[in-house]
Parts: sequence; C-alpha cells; structure tokens
Amino acid sequence: PAEVLARELGRALKIPVKNLLGRKRGNPQKPLGAAARSLNAARMFFARGTAKGRVLLVDDVWTTGASLRTCHGLLKNQGAAEVLAAVGAGPKVHPTEAPF
Repeated sequence: PAEVLARELGRALKIPVKNLLGRKRGNPQKPLGAAARSLNAARMFFARGTAKGRVLLVDDVWTTGASLRTCHGLLKNQGAAEVLAAVGAGPKVHPTEAPF
C-alpha cells in the first residue's frame, strides 16, 4: 500500500513522513469508471493537520488520477506550497498529462 511506499521513500530520501490525509471506508476504486472514481475519491479522502512547504504525495497505483487530484487539492487547501507525486505503478504518460 501507499503507506509502505511512503515510509520507504522517506527512509531512502531522508525526509520526514507525515500522514496528512485520512481515508474513510468507501467503495473500492478498481471497478469504477473515471467519473465515478472522482466522486468516490472526493467522498473518501479528508485532510488531517496542516501541510507546509513542499509535500510529496505517495500513491501505490495511478489509474485515472482521481485519488491523486483529490489528495492534491486537499493538501493545497491545508497550506502546501507545492505538491509533488510519487506513484508505485501507473500508465506511461508524458509529464504534461499528469493529473495535476
């Protein structure tokens, strides 16, 4: 899961790992289409605490980018100046096609 990736990245990069987002129980994203994923992600994730400066958002899988977009918005609203993303697996895309 994303938490394991975040801990390992934090250790390797020698940066602190903070859990700035929470996740409610909801419908699994896997069987949903793009529009339903966006709505589901908006209902599922919530902010915890305050984000400062540059934040590295870690996700295990990027499919449509719905979770990444939702979490990016939450982190920006929490005060993050910049949000970067690291993903364990996902489609091969040009950086200009990234979800945020």
